[in-house]
Formats: sequence, structure tokens, C-alpha cells
Amino acid sequence: MRISDDRYRRERWALELALRFLRHEARTQTIRAWTGLSDDRIRKLYRSYMSHARRYLPRHRGKSPHQIAYFTRSLRMQEETAVLASVLSLLGVVPASPGAARPALRRAATARSRAPRSPPACAASA
Repeated sequence: MRISDDRYRRERWALELALRFLRHEARTQTIRAWTGLSDDRIRKLYRSYMSHARRYLPRHRGKSPHQIAYFTRSLRMQEETAVLASVLSLLGVVPASPGAARPALRRAATARSRAPRSPPACAASA
């Protein structure tokens, strides 16, 4: 039995994606939504792989921010936000219309809709 067998591919993909999200300092809620891993599994991954990293990677606590004030603080931030939104839209990570956002988040919790979107999104951020 090899770890590269097809039956382990989805689990390895989820673990690798979770580690990448941890390196980007993503919140547990975000990692859980994109990978399907439990909160406990994400905490164990952080303790095992990230707690001894070369630089300290903090774990952000609490709810994710929902206000856009951070992205509109300066002209440069507004420009970078527009570019980021365009790239994420082109990759299919975010829905094109605001009304489709809620169903898209629900779909992100399922493995079928998560699998094709996540690798391009992470590859773009690498």
C-alpha cells in the first residue's frame, strides 16, 4: 500500500491545502470550509508542522472580518484589491454576482466544488 495510491489522493490534497492556508495565516473557519478538515485536525496540523517554523506564524482568532474598510484605506490598497478581485473572479474562486455569494459559500463546503477551484487559487498565490 503506497501513499500515492488514488484512495489517499484526496486526503493528501486536503492536508497539503490546509498547510498552505496555515502558511498564509488563514483562519480555521476558512481552512475548514475549503478542505473539509475538522477544527481538531487543523489544530493538530498547526502544532505538528507550523509551531516550529523558522518564523512565527500567528493563529488569528475569532470571526473573519466582513467589512471592506481595510481594503479601501488608501489608493494603493484600492488598486491592489481590484486586481486581487479580478484574478479571483477569473479563477472562479469568487462568484461574479453579489447575489450568488451565499450559495457559492455553501457549495464551497462540498468536495466537488472545492476540488477544481482550490489548486488554481493557491497556485496563483504562490
